[in-house]
Amino acid sequence: MMASRREYLKAVGKGLAAAVIAEGAKPFTLAARTESKAEASKLAMPGLYRGRVVAVENPAVLVSGQYQAEAVGQMMRRGMMELTGADGWADAWRRFSSPGTW
Repeated sequence: MMASRREYLKAVGKGLAAAVIAEGAKPFTLAARTESKAEASKLAMPGLYRGRVVAVENPAVLVSGQYQAEAVGQMMRRGMMELTGADGWADAWRRFSSPGTW
């Protein structure tokens, strides 16, 4: 008789549990880390613009199946400035970096 995958996994789990109990060992537990050793930073997750999404479109970005670098660059500039509210491209990127981060 063939055992189902579920039955097989149950049997393996019971065997592992029995081995742990027989050895008197404590079963391992997985725990999430709740604090960080890193310094708090405005650049840390979840980020400066939590949950904010900006969509940009440019029909000139793809011509004959080839991406057009200038159109992609325009989309990046427009999207970053719209996301951050900055007046310029460089100022928009400065909000995500600070001296000494690279």
